[in-house]
Amino acid sequence: MLNRKVSNYLFYGVLVLIAAVVLLIRSITLGNINEKITNLKNSNVLLQTQNQIIEKQVEEYKDIESDFLYELYKKTPNYFSETELAYYTSAQLESIGINESFDYNRRIYINTGVTFPTGSTFSILKDEFKIVEVQVYFNTMEFEVIDEFVELLYNSNQIFIVNLIEYNSPSGDDVIGVTINFLAFYAIEEEES
Repeated sequence: MLNRKVSNYLFYGVLVLIAAVVLLIRSITLGNINEKITNLKNSNVLLQTQNQIIEKQVEEYKDIESDFLYELYKKTPNYFSETELAYYTSAQLESIGINESFDYNRRIYINTGVTFPTGSTFSILKDEFKIVEVQVYFNTMEFEVIDEFVELLYNSNQIFIVNLIEYNSPSGDDVIGVTINFLAFYAIEEEES
């Protein structure tokens, strides 16, 4: 059996070793947490900057109305097919890398009964065109895919007008949840008598 003095030294040595291990684990954990906080802050600053750029572009182009109806008639399909619109939207999302995997949580909703405030430009256009609202939701880690999707809509052979872009970045996640609402225009189908 060890004498009392050696046993006390051994006990205190074990306590110091445990305290050192706890402090080491604590400092490593705090370092990782601080790094994640810094990354999230940088990500939020980047998202805010890109959001301001998009808002500035929307503000720049909001007053452009030259030949608007002509462009609508030129690029408006003759008939509306909800299935084709859903497939088209899915194909555009697939082309920018947003597939149906669980990670992206991709959802597409089509609203054929969209309404607008009386007297607004869209309520006036609703008399001349069938207007359908499409809502797309997906998760992403790259803000650039939002720009790519909007660019695909603007460069398509049909008139799509982006009505709303919202995103959220829940704290603790690197994932951005994005909602994009856009309007699709179609020729009003003649009812047969």
